Amino acid sequence: MTKTIFYFDSVNSTNDEAKKLVENHKVMSGLVISDHQKKGRGRFGNNWVSMKGNFMGSAFFPVRNYNSIAVSYTHLTLPTICSV
Repeated sequence: MTKTIFYFDSVNSTNDEAKKLVENHKVMSGLVISDHQKKGRGRFGNNWVSMKGNFMGSAFFPVRNYNSIAVSYTHLTLPTICSV
């Protein structure tokens, strides 16, 4: 499975960009990264504050549900892993 990195200077949300890639462009997996998010989302609907210079990203890939035929997509939001 090929994983492509999609880089953006600024986005509303890396999760939104990952969703667009799956739904509109049929991209099966990848990593969306951005220097800045304007409307990032955290867990449980919390706002995700993103300052330029931090790492913001979402990984997405298909997950097969062995109890059904459906394949769903998992979006992992990657937290800031380091700061200088």
